Amino acid sequence: MGAWGVKIFQSDVALDVKEDFKAQLLLGKSDEEALQAVKEACRDFINDPEDQYEFWFAVASYSYDLGRLVPEVKEKAVSLIDDGGDLERWEGKEKAKREAVLNELKAKLLSEQPPRKEFKPLKNRKSYLEINDIYYFQLNEDQFKDQYYYNYYVIILVEGAACEDFRVRGFLDEYPLVYLKICRSLPDKLEDLDKIPMVPAYYRDTKKDQDLDQRILMLDGFRSFKKRLNYLGRYDFKREANTGYTLDNGKRVPVIKEDGTWRGTIRDWCILIRELTYVLDVEKMFHNKEF
Repeated sequence: MGAWGVKIFQSDVALDVKEDFKAQLLLGKSDEEALQAVKEACRDFINDPEDQYEFWFAVASYSYDLGRLVPEVKEKAVSLIDDGGDLERWEGKEKAKREAVLNELKAKLLSEQPPRKEFKPLKNRKSYLEINDIYYFQLNEDQFKDQYYYNYYVIILVEGAACEDFRVRGFLDEYPLVYLKICRSLPDKLEDLDKIPMVPAYYRDTKKDQDLDQRILMLDGFRSFKKRLNYLGRYDFKREANTGYTLDNGKRVPVIKEDGTWRGTIRDWCILIRELTYVLDVEKMFHNKEF
């Protein structure tokens, strides 16, 4: 079984059920609608002779904590506990500990629920960067004085947006997909950007010429980061060949998330640049006289 402890939420199934139930509430579903949606999504768990316990105990415990425990779930979970629960799956001291956990859960479910917790329905987020927009910032912070790229410029070129369910499973938000370039001085014309090579994004677990995607996914924190960027203009810049954006087949585009501070953000950008260029002779690339 996919469990690492005797507590209710110390299993993969229980955590999945909890996440799915919370997602339905965040989507604006009623308690009954959320339960029905989770039951349909987790039908394999319910029909499994072992996973059924994890399902009902997780739904019961979590919905009680939210003040949203419905009679159907309460009665099912208590009935399973009265019939011995899943104790036959455990041995020795772990079995005794699990029995105590289930008895505690039963007592909890039979007690008065806490005040009902309300959920504000989510709204889809749109990308905060427009396609073909180009921004830049300069690496002129004191922390970079000893680096060869001190006072260089990082160019951010917006490819478009990708939809991902990072916040809530099944709920898609847009996140900007961007390219990076780095240069000693800003180009005189936007067209000159095409002469500057992209910062390459290779993956450490692949060979040099496989699974290459030049783009980077920017997460939510960069809404504040955008305020500190300089706008260079809008230009339909030359794109590089990519393997195709995906997050579910191992060809993952690099992801970077802003840590809340401007200094921390540009530090993270530089770490990212260093990580993405490890395959190449970075010194030679950055000191190329063409840019």
